[in-house]
Amino acid sequence: MAFHPGRAARWPSSVRRSTAPGVQRTGRDRGSATVLAMGVIGVLVSLGVAALVLGSAVVASHRARSAADLGALAGASAVLRGAPAGEACAVAGVIVRANAARLAECAVSGGAIQVEAAVPPSVAALPEAVARARAGPPPAG
Repeated sequence: MAFHPGRAARWPSSVRRSTAPGVQRTGRDRGSATVLAMGVIGVLVSLGVAALVLGSAVVASHRARSAADLGALAGASAVLRGAPAGEACAVAGVIVRANAARLAECAVSGGAIQVEAAVPPSVAALPEAVARARAGPPPAG
């Protein structure tokens, strides 16, 4: 085979270009790239599912924090207006439910209110996200 600058080399028909020099291809190698590709795809799908599950947990946590914060602020506003503890917790509960959460706990102590909100994640296998918030004057001491 002669080399000519500027021209593409032509391989003789007896040489197979699909193998590396000095390597003979056997029938057992056929389809091995398919198995490797399926393995890579499986790993990528698993990582994608894990990212979605983690994202669901993070979103649920943020929603629970927001609901607890807003519920505590609404309850503290009611306490400062002179509402009894039950009414302040009812106001907090309305706000927590309006934020797609469940009021898990509510306690009024002095002029402050503590609210606990729970939000179920969109993936049923995960536990619900729970957050606490306190609003009112700073604790004495």
